[in-house]
Order: sequence, then structure tokens, then C-alpha cells
Amino acid sequence: MIQMIRVDYRLLHGQVAVSWTSALGADCILLMSDTALNDKLRLRALSLARREGCKVVVKNTEAAVKAL
Repeated sequence: MIQMIRVDYRLLHGQVAVSWTSALGADCILLMSDTALNDKLRLRALSLARREGCKVVVKNTEAAVKAL
């Protein structure tokens, strides 16, 4: 179930990755970025920016719209 939708150019940062996901009990964060998918370092950094027990999924625009 979708618990929150947020639009922000920063993709993922500590407040969302830890505080908001903990408060909501979220177990997955879906990020939409056409550019991050082509950057292995950025993808790794995004996956490290999550709290334990919460996964990060990065999709391009088309795939993210379909997922939602």
C-alpha cells in the first residue's frame, strides 16, 4: 500500500530514509530517476542511505509510473 508520495529533486536523504520511513512503517522506498539508473556509484549510495529493513527501488520514469 502506498503510504506517502513525495516529489523532491534530492531523491533520498536522511530525514526521509530514516525518520519518515520509521514513522510510517514503510518497508520500501521507490525512487524515480532516469539518470541514477546509469550511475552505479549513485545507485550504491542510494541503497546505503536507507534504514535497516527498508529496501530502495530505483526505476526510470516510465517504470515508476507503471508501478504506482
